[in-house]
Amino acid sequence: RTLVSLSSPPSSSSSSSSPASAAKELIAHLQSTTTSASSGKPSVVRVFRAPGASEEAMARLAQRTQTEVCKDVVDIACEKCFNVLATESLDAADSEKLAWLLSETYEPHLLTPTSTWDDDDVHVVVEVGPRNSFS
Repeated sequence: RTLVSLSSPPSSSSSSSSPASAAKELIAHLQSTTTSASSGKPSVVRVFRAPGASEEAMARLAQRTQTEVCKDVVDIACEKCFNVLATESLDAADSEKLAWLLSETYEPHLLTPTSTWDDDDVHVVVEVGPRNSFS
């Protein structure tokens, strides 16, 4: 997901929790979200990681967008959204492994159970990537 801000840059959401408590929150989220999978019904777990691209890449994209699309673009931010299909409930060990696989090596606390964008901050959201189709 990419945020395109036409008026002012989004406020940076600073997390007041420590990396350890953020990890515990994420693992609890993964476990609770997959509980319906234990009944035989698959569940989709969504986790988010920001930033989704380097600052240099976002600056180049913003400059190109201002030149080629719309001069009113002030800022572009990027966030990755992972959709994980769970066919069974995840225990704490499996949740930790999944969090480790999806997180950045030196910044694991940036993997969160919720989007880093507040609804008030979002002006235009552009989703890039494959369309989800679960059947």
